[in-house]
Amino acid sequence: MYGILPAFVKLWLVFTSVVCSIDALFLMLRPLSLKHRLFAKFFSLWVIYADVDLHYGTSNDLMTHMLERLMWVEISLNFVALLMDLFCSRHTLLTTFTTTVMVLWKTIVFFAFYVDVPEGNPSPFPENVELLRVVLIFWMPNLIWVAAPLYVIVVLWKMMLPKEDEAPPKYCLSVQHPA
Repeated sequence: MYGILPAFVKLWLVFTSVVCSIDALFLMLRPLSLKHRLFAKFFSLWVIYADVDLHYGTSNDLMTHMLERLMWVEISLNFVALLMDLFCSRHTLLTTFTTTVMVLWKTIVFFAFYVDVPEGNPSPFPENVELLRVVLIFWMPNLIWVAAPLYVIVVLWKMMLPKEDEAPPKYCLSVQHPA
């Protein structure tokens, strides 16, 4: 296998690029991508999701328009990271780390719209939706977008740090740790 990234990190970059491309297209094509519309059959999983998440089901939702634009940036950086990895660039780890942190941060900001909605604002979920449906369709898939990037970040962090037995560069202050 080529490059310096672990295979699962490359798969993560490809997977997120594909899913985010479909996601961004679904958002960009609203209302034509919504239920009973022209492109609904191409976005069947997103149509099911939009039944639970009112932000996704609303064509003029500001938050999802912002997310769509961020996803195009993430997708671009994912491809840059994969291309860098192909050539074993010394910037591969940092670029991959950066795009993965962006995915994690975007997801955390996304969740902020759903946790403890201030009084007077509409609920992001339909009034009559079952809790199990919200858990299975909203929370579980979205938590993957927290857990997976966190794992990739930890792996990349370990790869980017110098080994413990390596001396720090001469221009760094040296701190002696008790054994």
